[in-house]
Amino acid sequence: MGHKHDRIAEVLIKDLLAQGYDTLIAHGSFNYLTSLVYFARQENVKVVIPIFKYERWKSRYFSDEMLLDFRKTKLESASKTVVEYARENACYLAYEGYTNTHISQMVLEELTEEVLQASSNPIDDFYIQFGYGYTLTSMYNAMLKSWVNGRITTFPNIMCGTFLNKDYLIANGDHEDWLTSAQKRSLFDQRLIDQSRDALRETHGDIIRVSDELLKESVSLLKRYERVIVTRQEAYAFAAFLQRQREQPETNKNHVIVLNDGISSIRIERIHDFKRYSKETILDYAKTWLAQYSDPTIEMVEAIEQAMEKGYILIASTHDKVEGICVVVHTGFAEFIPTYHLAYIGITRQTKGRGVGTELIKRAIDLTGEKLSLHVDLDNQKAKKLYEKMGFRHVYNRMIYYGE
Repeated sequence: MGHKHDRIAEVLIKDLLAQGYDTLIAHGSFNYLTSLVYFARQENVKVVIPIFKYERWKSRYFSDEMLLDFRKTKLESASKTVVEYARENACYLAYEGYTNTHISQMVLEELTEEVLQASSNPIDDFYIQFGYGYTLTSMYNAMLKSWVNGRITTFPNIMCGTFLNKDYLIANGDHEDWLTSAQKRSLFDQRLIDQSRDALRETHGDIIRVSDELLKESVSLLKRYERVIVTRQEAYAFAAFLQRQREQPETNKNHVIVLNDGISSIRIERIHDFKRYSKETILDYAKTWLAQYSDPTIEMVEAIEQAMEKGYILIASTHDKVEGICVVVHTGFAEFIPTYHLAYIGITRQTKGRGVGTELIKRAIDLTGEKLSLHVDLDNQKAKKLYEKMGFRHVYNRMIYYGE
């Protein structure tokens, strides 16, 4: 489906160019910033990233030319400083969660619609983290559109996980009072507060308070059973699900848990034992997971045989269950074209969106000494953007002679 930050960043850069800006000042999470930097580079847009006290991580991941150092400056407010700098220096402001929320909402509506369409069964609950408010409102808008168009007949409940802190939640935990409290703290604008109330009411949703201990447990469970590594800050949605199931156990329901960020903890291995993984087994994996992108069997068999002899065959697995495969063939060239070509890569339907394919490609790049090419359908824009972000460049279109 594509990471939400990539989708948001792409639209933000288009909006920046449409408004006539050439410089972007960006503030937010690591993934938000890296996505913006990638799409800004595609359009030769200058990026400025303010770095404040306790943000040492930014200096590890972004160049000094990008960083605007405020670490030794006494400031009244970091957010106010960013806004003022953008205004005084005619920069396009991209402050995660506080600016351009209409663009974030548009992207998240699209993602929600894709989730609704991809589910073979009706979804009973969406579990999310209540952050800035636009995730909640975006999901509601997408559900409303799908309901009007007849794609769903009932609304899933939107359940929001949030912190357990006396400074933010009143004793009875009522979401109306929580939202009023948030409004008083000026964390969210009035439009999002009103829309959040509507979304919770219309979907019979709720805000679920979770403890720090439950967050720790959630991080551990996700790593152990789902092989997904998240920080405690990103575990609120799963913790809310866990809390609700322990209070009100539910069976035979379809739940969707939305994690803002996560890394798949998977095992990538190069196959040497072709008795355990026979040519027929590898072919079956490839044909099943590539689906409409697979080639005629005779061509796939030839590629697999060549990869077994001179190239690489990689397997991605979790708990000894194969989740993805990558077939890399040797081209026989050293300089004319890249020495290796990624012939096939496929992952299970259940694993899509977890970064398994990305990890397979990264391993292939390492094994081939970065001498690697691949094919991508011209109409598969999502895949093309992913490959470009990983360092691949579109050099030429491949044409095959089939006769007149």
